[in-house]
Amino acid sequence: MVPIVNENDMLSNKEIMAMRVGGDNDGLASHLAVRLDAKQLWLMTKKGGIVDDQGFPIPSIQTDSASSVQKMLGNRPIKSDSVGRGGIVSKFDAALRFALVDPSNTAYISMPTDLTPGVVTTIISQRYGAA
Repeated sequence: MVPIVNENDMLSNKEIMAMRVGGDNDGLASHLAVRLDAKQLWLMTKKGGIVDDQGFPIPSIQTDSASSVQKMLGNRPIKSDSVGRGGIVSKFDAALRFALVDPSNTAYISMPTDLTPGVVTTIISQRYGAA
């Protein structure tokens, strides 16, 4: 089963923020995945997975090293032309919250298609080499 939920479908932004799940679609997705006892969470983005400060893809992140990734992402400027509220920081935080709930949970940050050359998916898990 693959539920696809958008905040406008069922909850307003104010309601999501009151739930303390991140205040956006990424937080809502993570919250619902945990409640549904899902083992995988896929968060889609136009840019693909997370890249380091030199622009190189980060294919996987273990939860025990997440603080260094959070610091790196937190130091990046937020682009003023952004339509969304949270960007990659929101996606990473939601994925991390999901992965920390259960060692068998794995979160993915990716583009909607794997047919685009050079696109990377970042995997967030408690396990080394989870896929």
